Formats: sequence, C-alpha cells, structure tokens
Amino acid sequence: MKITNVFVGTVGHEPRSGAFEDGRAWANVRIAVNHDYFNGATGEVVNRGVSWFDVNAYGALAKNMAYCVHKGDSIIVVGELRLRDWEKEGRTGTSGTIVADVVGPNLLFGVAKFVSSSTLTPSPDPADDDGEGDGTGTSRADGASAAADVEAGGAPSEEERAPAGAPF
Repeated sequence: MKITNVFVGTVGHEPRSGAFEDGRAWANVRIAVNHDYFNGATGEVVNRGVSWFDVNAYGALAKNMAYCVHKGDSIIVVGELRLRDWEKEGRTGTSGTIVADVVGPNLLFGVAKFVSSSTLTPSPDPADDDGEGDGTGTSRADGASAAADVEAGGAPSEEERAPAGAPF
C-alpha cells in the first residue's frame, strides 16, 4: 500500500539530473520544509524548526523538474515519503526521501504560466546555414525557443545538474 504525502518547501539547490543506463531520466533536489505556524492568541509566528528532504523524480516529471525548478523556489511536492536510518562516524540519524508523483510551484509566493511539454516541437537547427536544420532543436508552440530560455539562465547548466551518476 502506498501512502501519498504533500510537502511544501523551498528548493535548496539547483536540480541534479541525468539518465540511467536504460535511458530513463532522473532528477533530484533537496527541499527545506518549515514547521512555522501562526499563534492566533499571541499574534506571532512560532518557529519550530526545519526538516530537509530529498525529492527524487523519474521519467517525464524528472525532465520537467530539472528544467523548471530552481534554487530558492517554493514548491509543492506530492509523493511517497521513504525514511532511512543511517550511521556515519559514530553519529546516527534518519533521512527522508520523497519519491515524487507531482511537483509544482507554490502560487502563494509567485506566479506561473503552464506550458504543456507536449507543445514542444522540433525546430530547425539554428546552426545550419540553410535553415533546414536536423530537427534536433526545440521550439515552443508560442514560437519562442526553449533553447533560448536555457541560454538566458532559465534552466541550470548541464554542469550544475548532471553529476557523474545518480545520487540516489
């Protein structure tokens, strides 16, 4: 039986992403979940600490998460929480990993416009002089280039998000 949980947190680093040997995509971020609450009797926000969780995504969700999520973003994650006890150099603890089913922006702190990844279509390679390209580029249905978004800093560089192997 799978128990689904909802987490609201702040992304702690740019996504790391890659692909397994079978070609399946993966991506990982860490989120900080604050345990603050508003005390109506005193009118103050009470800080009860923070918990950090790894968020792992696979397949199409991993690709979209690697492209859209950035350090400092407030996101909502729906998925299965897996806890693991660890011991290192005489210290022990428990770490939490969320296997994500859904990841999205927290609209309480910003705005977003949804663009379906199915609207991405092949476009000519701009490096080709004849304009024909080889069909490996992508453009969005609105005519803007997805590659231009990446070049403008809209997504992390390969170096920032592609470690040697999956970290999980």
